[in-house]
Amino acid sequence: MTVVLRVGGGVEDPAGELAPGLPADLAEWAVVSRALEDARGEARGIVRRRAEQLAARHAVGGGLELAVVDGDEVRLFRPPEPNPWGTGLTVAAFVAVVVAVALGAMSAGLATVHPLLVVAANLVVVGGLLPSLWLFRTVPVWRWGVLGVLVGAGVAWVGLALSTLS
Repeated sequence: MTVVLRVGGGVEDPAGELAPGLPADLAEWAVVSRALEDARGEARGIVRRRAEQLAARHAVGGGLELAVVDGDEVRLFRPPEPNPWGTGLTVAAFVAVVVAVALGAMSAGLATVHPLLVVAANLVVVGGLLPSLWLFRTVPVWRWGVLGVLVGAGVAWVGLALSTLS
């Protein structure tokens, strides 16, 4: 069921289930929206922004699917999907092991040449990955891989530090 917040037209509920128990802030917004039906410019923009704020809040907090319609522009707000912790942490652990082993092997090989070469190579590898990791940190599937890379690099660096101290 999608509740439609129509800028200049109030709230439309196709199923008719929400009308009696409409949240107070949506009911108030509907009154203001209808009153500013012919509004243009900044006033219409304010009403649209408020509709988007309400839709985002009720999608996350109330589990409702809402659409904000302003003329031909439609913006849909859906409730967040459940987080797949089991699968995600398994992927993160696998990626962490692969990254830790790869950085550890690279570091062990370069340590025979010169210790500063190990530090430089680790900084280049991790520094090269950071921009991509930063972009993927919020993508639903890839965020688990990002977590794994960060944990794996941290484990490899701790192992590297401990091996140089001994």
